[in-house]
Amino acid sequence: MAQAERDLELAAGLYEQGAHESAYFAAQQAAERALKAARSSTRVKSSNMPVFSLNSRVHVWPSRAEVVAGLRAWVERLHAAHPELVRIGYFGSLTDGVRYGFGSDADVVAVVAHSPREHWWERARDFDLPDEVPVPVDFLVYTEDEFSRILARGDLFSRDMQNVVWL
Repeated sequence: MAQAERDLELAAGLYEQGAHESAYFAAQQAAERALKAARSSTRVKSSNMPVFSLNSRVHVWPSRAEVVAGLRAWVERLHAAHPELVRIGYFGSLTDGVRYGFGSDADVVAVVAHSPREHWWERARDFDLPDEVPVPVDFLVYTEDEFSRILARGDLFSRDMQNVVWL
């Protein structure tokens, strides 16, 4: 959480200096780190976010293929360790290859047969963090019944879930 606070201070300083794109990136990094710290309060792990120098004009981000390969390796490990895992896939910018780019994360959804946790936002704690994936991962875990209800809603999120690329 301390790193997230430092990143947020950096973002504020960059914004004040007029470096809005770098400020946005630092703020996003702060949010990702704060979320990961909150989700894994019992497990401490450094961010998967690629590191770069703010003084450099060259910024490299992992390719979509590298991210998908990392997701495949992580999913293979999860299937071996979690018999309750029905299916897992990615959605969002990774699905079409057009919207994915610098600063993108990996949006991942898992469907489980059952879970001892009542709320979907608590269930990610039951899974190992994705060391294989070179970008931050937003990980959502739903039961089969919850996922069916999401698909039936017909809203924007439901449409995203209808276009999940299952691994």
